[in-house]
Amino acid sequence: MPDTLVADLYESLLVETEHSGPAIKSEPESVAEPEPVQIKPANEITLTLGQNRKNILVIVKNEPAGLPGENDLAFLTGILQACKLELDDIVVISLQDYASVGYKIILNQFNSKQVILFGASAADLDLPVLFPDFQVQTVAKTQFLSAPALAAISADKLLKSKLWVCLRRLFNV
Repeated sequence: MPDTLVADLYESLLVETEHSGPAIKSEPESVAEPEPVQIKPANEITLTLGQNRKNILVIVKNEPAGLPGENDLAFLTGILQACKLELDDIVVISLQDYASVGYKIILNQFNSKQVILFGASAADLDLPVLFPDFQVQTVAKTQFLSAPALAAISADKLLKSKLWVCLRRLFNV
C-alpha cells in the first residue's frame, strides 16, 4: 500500500509524540503488604496420638470420626503392653480425618514398617491388594494387618484370640 494512502486512512495520529493536555502525575499508592498466610499442605498429617518411636502406624476407623475414645484407647494400650510396646512406640491416626490422603503419603510421612488397621480395610486406603482381616500382608516393604474395630474386638473373645495370633507373628512376641 502506498504511503499516501496509509496517511489518508489515518488522518489523526495513532500515537501522540507530544502531550498537549495537563501533565499527569503518577505517584505510587502506598498499599499495605498482606501478611503471609501459613497453609499446611493437604497431604501433611498433624492429628496423631503417640510418638512413633518404632515406626508402627495404627489407623482406626471410628464412628464418630476421630482418635479412639477412652475405652478403645485403654484396650489398645493393653494390646500394646502384651506385645511389649508402649503408646509412644506407635502413632495412631483416624482414617476419616485423612481419607483424602493416599496410603503412600501416609507411609512416607510416618516411615511406617508395620501398619495395623482397626475397622478399616485395604480398600479404604486404596492399597493395590485386598486381604481379609487377621492376615498379615506385605505391601511396598510394609507389613499390614487388618482387623475389626477396637470396640468389636474388645467385646469378643474369639476376635481377641485371632488378633493375638497375628500380633505375635507381626511383632515376633
